[in-house]
Amino acid sequence: MSAEMIEYSGYLSYAQLTAEQLAAATEALGNRSDLFDVQPTWLEVEYAGRDHGRQLVAALRTLAAVIGDAKGEVVCEIDVEETTPLFEFYSIQGGKLLRQRGHVVREAFEEVEPAASDRVHQVA
Repeated sequence: MSAEMIEYSGYLSYAQLTAEQLAAATEALGNRSDLFDVQPTWLEVEYAGRDHGRQLVAALRTLAAVIGDAKGEVVCEIDVEETTPLFEFYSIQGGKLLRQRGHVVREAFEEVEPAASDRVHQVA
């Protein structure tokens, strides 16, 4: 069993799907349709847990062929024990699912000074 927890969150908008395209999109999701809210002009996905075999990514790839082009992205945060999280950003262009990988870069600690507005409230 994989130790990594995965969280997907995103919203995509696209040109109006025909009834046939919407049916194809719903069918493409198969047993993952509960994780996606697919509408004629937009799609929303929210999921946190394990994704064995990256089934959600496979579903997005299948949806990409139906949707064609979309605005927005789906963010995937991969939380691996004892390391900083990894990120994958998914978008759909030309009927293909595109992925951009990223990671968090942390800088040195610094003391947080009170803001000027905080000092005004303390004097009053």
